[in-house]
Amino acid sequence: MRIALIGLIIFSLFSVLTASVHAESLLVVDQKGEAIWNILAAESLQLAVPNRDFRLGYVAADATGGNTISIKKDGEKVSLTGTDGKSVDATGWKKNLVELVETPDTQKIEIAVNDGKFTIKQQDAVAETTLPIKIDPKERKLAIETPTGDKFLAILPLEALQSALRAKVLSRTFGSFEVVENENALSYKIAGEKLLNIFNVYDLAVPVTAYISASTGEILSMDQPPWLVVVSFLLS
Repeated sequence: MRIALIGLIIFSLFSVLTASVHAESLLVVDQKGEAIWNILAAESLQLAVPNRDFRLGYVAADATGGNTISIKKDGEKVSLTGTDGKSVDATGWKKNLVELVETPDTQKIEIAVNDGKFTIKQQDAVAETTLPIKIDPKERKLAIETPTGDKFLAILPLEALQSALRAKVLSRTFGSFEVVENENALSYKIAGEKLLNIFNVYDLAVPVTAYISASTGEILSMDQPPWLVVVSFLLS
């Protein structure tokens, strides 16, 4: 009897912990690539969901539905559509819209909406966009719906940020950055500063903006003072 009671307690604790792991997210993509609605959150938005699982507090998407998750903004309205084809008006949702659970191959990615922009967060790197976002849960790929077509983010925010810092075109950045389309190419627009060490006496901070390819991670272009290249070379 005691063993059975202990087992029941452990099971209950496991269930509670499992249910609360992704309580911040409205839709979760688990390690197997399954899109899972947060039942409690969905019900708070009056979203009709099938087959509630009382143990986990989540329900897997209908396998007969679509293949992608989409997040769109129409004026002030934010809509989130799962792979099961179910859509919810998430305009008032203040937490994560979608969370991609971390796997051995990929880090956790959180997608939310803040001040009218979608945010894609990977650790401390946060990219913003006003364009619709599509997610392939099975392949764990993100795409941005641009006026010239859907474009995949082969390079994720953290990789783009690390690329700019590793290339030393930026010494430091401030806060979030943007996902933009320029000449049909999707890129991260990362603003920051390049520090010039003047004879080991003074650090001169120069405003710089780098455009990092979302496809390859290479530096596409720079917004910087014309003299900075020459001075950087002389001081290197």
